[in-house]
Amino acid sequence: MALIGSFAQLFILHPQQAVDWIKAAGLGAEQRKPLIYSLWYAGLGDAAQQLARDDRWHETAQQQLAGSAPALSQLSLTKPADVGLLWGAYRISGDAIYIQHLIQLLLRHEAGNRTADKSIVSVIATSLNRYRRGHEQAESQFESVRKQLSAANRLTLDLLVSEHTADVETVDCD
Repeated sequence: MALIGSFAQLFILHPQQAVDWIKAAGLGAEQRKPLIYSLWYAGLGDAAQQLARDDRWHETAQQQLAGSAPALSQLSLTKPADVGLLWGAYRISGDAIYIQHLIQLLLRHEAGNRTADKSIVSVIATSLNRYRRGHEQAESQFESVRKQLSAANRLTLDLLVSEHTADVETVDCD
């Protein structure tokens, strides 16, 4: 999913070249699928639909591309793998909005207190730990966002992140 998020952010930055780049890569239909989803997340739904038709996607799969994709910086996470979309977009843009969104999602899912939320909480907290570990800019942005939180949310964030320190090697943010 990080690959899709990375290319989506790249296509947001360069919408005029996106389709040409995909075509120039000379990839087969199966290899183009993540790039087509990246186009969709980049807000280039018409281009994504056209490439899906060119690659003879099943009609049901093409219909997924018919609606507008949510902005990555506002994405609601429905499964833990979705966290990679946000880290991929962050890696290309370096925009703190993705770290802020991950922290907001972490706090929201923690408050939800459902089993599905707990798995997302675990992945977000662990990914924040892992990504910050080797990225000075991410650490600085994390601290900046953290300082803007209420005292209660700051405490919750600190507890969640510290609880998931041991899992850092098992979560794939790349």
